[in-house]
Amino acid sequence: MRKSALLSLLSGAFGELQSLASRAISQNCTGSFTHISAAAAFAALDPGGADDFNRPANTWNDPVTLDVWFNAATRITNTLADSTTDPQATSKITSASIFHKVGEVVYPQSITYLMDDNTLTSVKTSAGTALNSSQYSMPGGTLALSGTYLATLYKLDSAPGTEETLTLTFSSGTSLTLQIVQYSTPKMATTTYKIDTSTNLDMPITYAGLPVVAAVKAILADGSSPG
Repeated sequence: MRKSALLSLLSGAFGELQSLASRAISQNCTGSFTHISAAAAFAALDPGGADDFNRPANTWNDPVTLDVWFNAATRITNTLADSTTDPQATSKITSASIFHKVGEVVYPQSITYLMDDNTLTSVKTSAGTALNSSQYSMPGGTLALSGTYLATLYKLDSAPGTEETLTLTFSSGTSLTLQIVQYSTPKMATTTYKIDTSTNLDMPITYAGLPVVAAVKAILADGSSPG
């Protein structure tokens, strides 16, 4: 296959996966795409949409993805967040965040990573405090956080939102972040809307957890999807 054709094919696949709006997927695809680009000896260009770069603030929305780009381009091995890439899957995973619903019992949680022969060297809180062996373990590519540790973050009187952001450092490549999120049921401004085909239908939602979600699915009262 000619390099130009390979570039077109890979660019299309990369763009399609990034459109799923998952931070874990984005980092995963970025690393894989850049490794293949380097091996095939052609330049990889990210068009830099609104999901990547905040132009007014002149900052990257996700600096980890930028680090993955530069490391992969120089053949430095990155550990990558794992995630579901099939949009039709009935259940999905991501290792960019873990979630707990307000009021439910706190239990241990595990997430998986694509280690690429790396090892985990440390897990630190946003304050720079290192977690100890009683708070986490990592057999293979699975990071397990103890229920005892998570109970210090998930509390009944805590407001929904990101309770902590952990930084995971590995033996090679970029460090990854893990958001520990507590959520509740989102609230809509109203449950009744008048359809006007001449304009957009705005449906204000107050999310209780992450400030933005990747998608919203609408279903009818009988459980079926709108035609």
